Amino acid sequence: MGQQIFQYPQMFYSDLACKYGLDVAVFVTGLQQKIFNYAEQKNWDKRIKPEVETLVVNGLIYAPFALKDLQKEFPWWTQKQIQLIKANAVKANLLHQDCFSANPWDRTAWYAVDLDGG
Repeated sequence: MGQQIFQYPQMFYSDLACKYGLDVAVFVTGLQQKIFNYAEQKNWDKRIKPEVETLVVNGLIYAPFALKDLQKEFPWWTQKQIQLIKANAVKANLLHQDCFSANPWDRTAWYAVDLDGG
């Protein structure tokens, strides 16, 4: 048997799963946790550069994720599945997507989770 990698347990909000489906609930909840972890790193020790920059806009915390980064976070889904789930979450107003990169050539999408938007 190959090497197993154990990460944190994947949790989700059951009311989101009932309303929007299990895939959207798992995706949004996982992304929310990752964004909060990045924001916490930023606030924990100002002397240490955080793993990923975060940005607060209109009370929402945004963090950048390329599709390949999302694939690493959710390895049980293909990139096409992630794109579809992401589109469903944006359509439901649970996920906000924008581009805040300083480099005009960098089109990495920044995401914020808004559980009150859905």
